[in-house]
Amino acid sequence: MTKLFYQVKLSSEGAKSYSSLFRHFNLSSILKKCGISKKRGVPVQEMLHLILLLILESSKSVNQGIIRNHCNSMKTPVNDMLNNISYNWRNFLFCFARIFAAISFNHHKDKGTLIIDDTCKKKSGNKVQHLSWFYDHANDEYFTGFQNVTCAWCNGRSTIPIDFEFKIGNKKTKHATKSDYARGSHAEQRVRFAKQKKTEIAIQMIKRAFQRNFPINYILWDS
Repeated sequence: MTKLFYQVKLSSEGAKSYSSLFRHFNLSSILKKCGISKKRGVPVQEMLHLILLLILESSKSVNQGIIRNHCNSMKTPVNDMLNNISYNWRNFLFCFARIFAAISFNHHKDKGTLIIDDTCKKKSGNKVQHLSWFYDHANDEYFTGFQNVTCAWCNGRSTIPIDFEFKIGNKKTKHATKSDYARGSHAEQRVRFAKQKKTEIAIQMIKRAFQRNFPINYILWDS
């Protein structure tokens, strides 16, 4: 039987370095801390490894990469993992970024800069949750989708994202659907946060960065 794409990659020299990187950052401990685990089925670490490989393969999306590389058996487990309303992906990113920033700070003793910016995330479809109209100032046009607000930490040598928010607009499209997540779940909280103004989202990102003790000298954003 022909090996699956991710099985071949897992046995390659490049993948061994990724596995070493996961061990260096103690991925299993971070996943446990963030409540990201499975009792049975494909392990979360294996699915994260697959997603990383698909990104390095320059796939436009995880779904496209799975189909293109004939990993159809992984489609349902990966979707279930990404759609789990109890997984705290923001905290997961923070844990990785904090270790990275600590290593960089210990090497160079330079505090970093917080950079906050938004990116257009165009999306089409008849039943996309919270699909909204936005105005793209760069291209002077309206589009349907979301705005991805990202907060990154940079020390002049390296840059790593530490926080993110999918901004939901007030002008919903005709066919947009609403989510029905359990109140108090991480997914429900993220939907509430995403409906705020971008200035409020940015302020909360800054507060969280200071609460997490990131070494920061400056904050940078556009108008």
